[in-house]
Amino acid sequence: MAAGKMSTVYMGPKDPETGERPDQPPPYIHQAVPVWLYHPEWPSENNGRLVNSSEEAQQMLADGWSTSPAAWGKVTEPSPQDRASAQMAAFRAKAPAELTAAEVAKAEAEAAEKAAFEQWKKDRAGKAAADEADKAASADSGKGEKKK
Repeated sequence: MAAGKMSTVYMGPKDPETGERPDQPPPYIHQAVPVWLYHPEWPSENNGRLVNSSEEAQQMLADGWSTSPAAWGKVTEPSPQDRASAQMAAFRAKAPAELTAAEVAKAEAEAAEKAAFEQWKKDRAGKAAADEADKAASADSGKGEKKK
């Protein structure tokens, strides 16, 4: 059996005029909608509005809506330090009275280390996203040019 070059076949809808299937899929067009928007006067971060058109979303953003309730200072997720503090409070509440100071210090150090690691992971993910955006921007701007 001879090995040959495999090619992908697009099996999308037929052309309504000719009745034939195109060789390639239609180009992808990104749409920034639907988008979930929040208003500062609404009582909870769970209350928002789903917007299905770009024009309406732009108008709502201009009228004071936002894509996140954190824009007005609402805490949507506790920080790693806050989570570590809550874990330590729960640990101390469950701990027996004869718990030594060394054991408490060790548990506090572990919680602080875990919080620092969570923050590092969060920073690393943000940096990776920024690096990818920079690569994409430099690839778009450098088309046709040779780097030396």
